[in-house]
This record gives sequence, structure tokens and C-alpha cells, in this order.
Amino acid sequence: MSEERLMDTEEVAQYLGVHTKTVMNLVHNKRLKASKVGRIWKFRKRDIDDYLERTSNLADSPRDKD
Repeated sequence: MSEERLMDTEEVAQYLGVHTKTVMNLVHNKRLKASKVGRIWKFRKRDIDDYLERTSNLADSPRDKD
């Protein structure tokens, strides 16, 4: 059984290339999964990668043209 990689808010912000406030907005808007351990938010790297895949699929999908 492999150990799951956990990241804190700052690590996720660096990984995504955004500000930490953006990460927290994504959590509060239920776009990213996170768990609060004491005063620290923890994220599973697998969930962050899933988020990136979902958002890249949205960017690649064709849009209706008027």
C-alpha cells in the first residue's frame, strides 16, 4: 500500500501557480477537496491533479458559437 501525498495550502498554490487566497476560494466554492487538520488545510495531491484534469478538459471543450 503506497502512502498518499498530502499538500498544504501554500504547496497547492505553488503547484497550481496561483495565490493562496485563490486556493481557499476554490475550497470554499467546493471546487477543490480539502480537510482541515487543526488550523491547517490539507489537500490530497490526487484531488489537485483531478481538479487540473477537469479544468483542462473544460478549456479544451468546444464552445457554442453564436
